[in-house]
Amino acid sequence: MFSRSIMHKAVLAALIAAGASGAAHAQKQEEEPSLDRLLGLVGAALPPVIGDSNSGLVEALLSADLGTPLSKSFNFNTARGGTFGARITPAFGPDCQRTGTPTGDPDQGECTATTGQEGGGEAFKSLSFSKNLGVGNIRYLSRPRVVDLKPGDLKPVKMSNPDAYGKAVEFLGKYLGLPTNEIPTPPNGELVPVKDLTIGFDKGAGQAPVVVQKVVYLRRGLKLKSPFVDPQTKRELTYVPAPGLARVAMDADGQVTQAVISNWQELRRSDQVDPRNAKTRDQLVQEIARNLLAEGGGNVASLKILIGMSSEFRGTYGLLLPAVQVYVSPGGRDTEPPGATTAGYVREFALVDAADRTNPR
Repeated sequence: MFSRSIMHKAVLAALIAAGASGAAHAQKQEEEPSLDRLLGLVGAALPPVIGDSNSGLVEALLSADLGTPLSKSFNFNTARGGTFGARITPAFGPDCQRTGTPTGDPDQGECTATTGQEGGGEAFKSLSFSKNLGVGNIRYLSRPRVVDLKPGDLKPVKMSNPDAYGKAVEFLGKYLGLPTNEIPTPPNGELVPVKDLTIGFDKGAGQAPVVVQKVVYLRRGLKLKSPFVDPQTKRELTYVPAPGLARVAMDADGQVTQAVISNWQELRRSDQVDPRNAKTRDQLVQEIARNLLAEGGGNVASLKILIGMSSEFRGTYGLLLPAVQVYVSPGGRDTEPPGATTAGYVREFALVDAADRTNPR
């Protein structure tokens, strides 16, 4: 009798569990966004320049001008003169001489040179750069001597945004070797990617906010040999985004306090990327929508899709690969008003069908 009671309870528990599982499955199916909705979102967001045949577009992207890579343009002595000073000899990290791993692969780490102590009160400067500059990372930091300041002692930045932009580009190109022909010129000289770093105070302090730094943001862009004209909208595509970001901060005296070059890879073309293998608009729409749904990114509030250049990194350089970059803003369930539930994310999809892309040129 005791064992039968246990068996009945076990069967009942299993039935309850099965019912709960079925309900959960049904709820999950109900909450899953439809493929049709994603197909509509992707189709609306995909740039009009992408049509039924994109061989011409891919060919135009692959013809983009490439600047001198950092592996050839970066010179430490030049960088030292523009950061520490030509007569200053900084201290190097202990592993700066090692450029390979024990297995013979290129070392993806960085070499760091410094003056002063990072945790001390005196002035400190640091210059780090990829030991394998094909990776494309350079970082410079300058911190003045630590002093106590009152709000009234803060020196405001008075330079204009265009002046800050020009100084930043000049510093990156002159001292850190950044190829300035890979920095797109803003179409409007007054509308430049510059932001103010401002320190604010409580209302009772009687002190207005002070702009203490100008920060310039730059994204790498490759200029096409000739503009690609969208046959439908007649708009011209002249630059294409590529891997690489840069940031420069300057103080009230116009001195660079921080400069960062990130992921500015050495890029090479591949003979194996054939424009004739370009994907059609419908193929891209299907691929992107199904990928978002399968990878759990289906709860989408909005999409933005840009044409760009991706790369297949090979340890010391990256192979150019035309792509589209999908910027996703997640939302709630389809039956609810869109709202941010998680951070946005970016995914890349090749514009060309996969092929053997092993031969650079």
